[in-house]
Amino acid sequence: MNVMGAVALLTAIALEVCGQLCMKRAMREPSSGFRAAVRRVCTNRWLQAGISAFIIESLFWTWTLYLLPLNIAFPMGSLCFAGVAIGAAYFLHEPISRLRWLGIAMILLGVGLLGVRF
Repeated sequence: MNVMGAVALLTAIALEVCGQLCMKRAMREPSSGFRAAVRRVCTNRWLQAGISAFIIESLFWTWTLYLLPLNIAFPMGSLCFAGVAIGAAYFLHEPISRLRWLGIAMILLGVGLLGVRF
């Protein structure tokens, strides 16, 4: 894997995790109706940050696909699952059970195996 490809991939993953956490944080306050949802998009900074992160992430993901083979980039993108779960535990104070920690460890192990060259 080339260095620029790794940088693009890790940046895309970080932005995806950030976007997911911001969107979840924004949705903690309930709203009802279409107008309230539109008003939230226009006024909620967490939601705006999440949407912005997703837009920028799509640019870095496109760059990643240019630099890396899809059969490497796409499975390594599963780091997003682990990152979101860990971020939700630390920033949103959501519980993670032992079984979920095991799942996160398996994702990390699988991604680690992708990086091994035979």
